[in-house]
This record gives sequence, structure tokens and C-alpha cells, in this order.
Amino acid sequence: MFYNYTTILGNYQYAGNFLIHTGNLTKLELITKTIQIQPFNRIKVVNYLVDANSKHKQFISQLEHRFVSNSTESYIFSLNGLNFKCELNKADNTAVILAF
Repeated sequence: MFYNYTTILGNYQYAGNFLIHTGNLTKLELITKTIQIQPFNRIKVVNYLVDANSKHKQFISQLEHRFVSNSTESYIFSLNGLNFKCELNKADNTAVILAF
């Protein structure tokens, strides 16, 4: 699926690592990977946003942490030259993606 600002903006239900859009049937997945950086044996955590509707989980964008607490996480990412902010509310199991 081709994603642009009209298909990705909006309110989502947050279930596990999945974001399910409340208006259209967009389903996204948050994937976290750890990468070991040599030669210092440091660990780097990388977060990705992928299309959960596609068979092979098509890459959408890499996420950058902005804020993390017990019940809230905030990320920023870029898609097709536009900047977006993803805010997860784990207490309410909701999320919102906004352009900025």
C-alpha cells in the first residue's frame, strides 16, 4: 500500500505492537530491534513502523524516540518528505499520528 499524509494521519487503537486506524482499515506495526555495534559491544535499539496489512511487512519509516514514560510514548518519523509525530497512550490503548 502507498502511504501518504491522508492515509496515515488520525486516531488508532493500540493493541500489542499494532496500530489499527479507527477511520480506515490501515494496520501498522511497531517493531523494535536491537543491534550490536562493533567494536565497542554497545547495543542500539532501533524502532520501525511497518505495514501490517502487507504479506511481507513493508517498511514505512524508522521511528525516533522523543518521550517515554510508564503510560505514554512519543516518536517522530518522516514519510515522503513530511514529518509526523506518533503518540501512544498505553493506559487507554489509543494512539494518534499527527503531521507537524
